[in-house]
Amino acid sequence: MKVQTVIKDEMKVIGIATITTNIKDEGMMQAFMLWGEFLGKNLAERIPNRINPHIRLGVYFDYEKNFCHSEGKYSFLAGVEVDSLESIPEGMVGITIPKAKYAVFTAKGEMKQEIQKTWKSIWTQWPIESGMERAYTVDMEVFDSSRFYNGDQSELDIYISVK
Repeated sequence: MKVQTVIKDEMKVIGIATITTNIKDEGMMQAFMLWGEFLGKNLAERIPNRINPHIRLGVYFDYEKNFCHSEGKYSFLAGVEVDSLESIPEGMVGITIPKAKYAVFTAKGEMKQEIQKTWKSIWTQWPIESGMERAYTVDMEVFDSSRFYNGDQSELDIYISVK
């Protein structure tokens, strides 16, 4: 699996969020439901000060525990990047993601299957092969509409914070 490392500057994100865990795939199901609400109700259009309107972010943060994928609560937010958190719509939350170093993975192909496959590799194979250590600060899935909606040629980037 080809992985690149990047430094990302601070970002501000507004969207809808939940607290979840990955026990019995609860987190995955809640993320799908949150995305369904965010996209189905076209909530991005209610968010002021959007940057890159064709990009949606799935943000994982506030990790309770710093290990694997099966235990501990974390927060998940479906949203968009903004240039200001001064005006957050009712029912939404805003977060600031600090400047950080990330390992970037690109899932390619049929998305539901490839996203799960990429995350499984991040949880199991990648730490051993890379020698890198996750920071468990903020992780992100970056959905760029110009790359994401291309059938079996779709692409999605997953950013994993590293030490």
